[in-house]
Amino acid sequence: MKRTYQLTGIVLLIVALLVSSIIALAQQDAEPATPAVPDAALGSSFTYQGYLTDSSGNPVNTDVALCDFRFRLYDALVSGTQVGADNEVIGADVENGFFTVRVNANNEFGSQAFNGNERYLAVAVKCGSETTYTSLGMSQRLSAVPYALTARSVHSADDIKLYISPHSLVQRGSESCVSLTPQDNGSMKLTFAAGCSPYISAPVSTFGTMFGSALYVKSLRVCYKDLDNNFIETTAVIKNNGAESATFYMIDNTDRGEGVHTCYTVNASVPRKAIDNSSWVQFNMTNMNPMGSGYNFYIYTIELTLSQLAS
Repeated sequence: MKRTYQLTGIVLLIVALLVSSIIALAQQDAEPATPAVPDAALGSSFTYQGYLTDSSGNPVNTDVALCDFRFRLYDALVSGTQVGADNEVIGADVENGFFTVRVNANNEFGSQAFNGNERYLAVAVKCGSETTYTSLGMSQRLSAVPYALTARSVHSADDIKLYISPHSLVQRGSESCVSLTPQDNGSMKLTFAAGCSPYISAPVSTFGTMFGSALYVKSLRVCYKDLDNNFIETTAVIKNNGAESATFYMIDNTDRGEGVHTCYTVNASVPRKAIDNSSWVQFNMTNMNPMGSGYNFYIYTIELTLSQLAS
């Protein structure tokens, strides 16, 4: 009769990088020294500790024969797709139910295993003369701990908010039919002449990568108010491509000309484009009045949302 098992398991990880960071902080006020070179890069493996019992609740002991463990990584708890290959840990010692093994020691789960998306770990065991693995229950959701493995290239599913001051807005091009006046409340007042159609832009100052991971433009939120028949005809976030042309992170050609304080959001299509050069927010604007000048438009908020996820 095939034996059944019960498992209580936890994932542990001792991250040398954290220790290095603490040491570096402690040395900030000390005399400069030659940077130490680490003996080896932080690997992709992590420690799994568990308590293994039989179906009666008795702790398993491997006094005579050792146990083999099989670990599989999935992208969902139910009907998930396996990530990478099986990871078999052969000949593990179990003492009074307790065991400690190293998982993913040879990068069996692949280079994209811990990329910020949810992961679930399935464990199976066979001990002694058993020839087939016995599943140890439902897969376990991996918490943030294994993601410390990517400390050299940290991914986060949380958005990064970048607030661009409207006071940084400038007019592009040679057309001199609009004046820009920073306001005490942080907004920018744009005063147009009749028929004016300028390009108004704001530089984006941000990192291209964060902790080794690329940053992507996810969305743009703008708050504005029109007073005199002006409107935004195009909203875009653009980057220099290192040549004489530019590339759009996102572009939206919806007219925006509400006469009350209004906010709107433009979302980038997926897969999103990574920030890899100088970037800016641009508004193509138009005044629809047939003659005269002194037509006002206010921009209150420019909020750029970045992500470490491409989709």
